[in-house]
Amino acid sequence: MALGHMNAEESLRELEASLARPSATPCTWRADRDAYLAEMAANLRSHLISPMKVKAVASEWAQRYADQSSEVREMMALVRSEDTWLLYDPKQKVFAKAFGNNLEAPLSLLGFSSDDALTEWLG
Repeated sequence: MALGHMNAEESLRELEASLARPSATPCTWRADRDAYLAEMAANLRSHLISPMKVKAVASEWAQRYADQSSEVREMMALVRSEDTWLLYDPKQKVFAKAFGNNLEAPLSLLGFSSDDALTEWLG
């Protein structure tokens, strides 16, 4: 799927498919992990935005300590809460957390990515 052709419906479908799978998100501080995951998934959904193409690059920390590339990538922004973003890379089919509020510059990727949207959103 070409990045430029990914529409809102396709993005939402990918996100929902991820949320329907088991999540690796840890939760040792609540007795009912399933309830916690449901609450966090609802929180994620409450911050959905109209998908848009953005540029992103691994943070300096991720480049230095996690062997991430300094290459600027185009990704789809799906979720936003202030300066925190959940991005989706349709080429690699992974989600990644990013930070930033100036879309003139690339967003800063936390440095991790997976097909688990909830785990990535919660960082």
